[in-house]
Amino acid sequence: MGRVIAGLLLVLAVAHLVVEPAGAITCQDVSSTIGSCVAYVTGKQPRPTAACCAGVRRLHSLASTTAARRTACNCLKSREGRIKNIRDQNLSALPGLCSVSLAFRLSTRTNCNSIP
Repeated sequence: MGRVIAGLLLVLAVAHLVVEPAGAITCQDVSSTIGSCVAYVTGKQPRPTAACCAGVRRLHSLASTTAARRTACNCLKSREGRIKNIRDQNLSALPGLCSVSLAFRLSTRTNCNSIP
């Protein structure tokens, strides 16, 4: 599965929309909420910014179901590779630094289908 979640924090403004039922999370939602985290997860900033953490919290609230969390993960997977030098350690630390509790480890090796 490689860099599954890397895209989760690295999707930028040009994400495509996933065809989902009304009210479901889209790749655009994911992109607009966490795009400001790229500098932290690539090591260009020592800590996530307030905007990054606000985006992580917003994404957490949008992805309130198993299906929504898996959709968000897959959106990010589809965009992985656009951002180079992702630091898995930074990615894994992001939820804690932003005071968000996740039911799974945020990692480039996360299998989207295993997300609860």
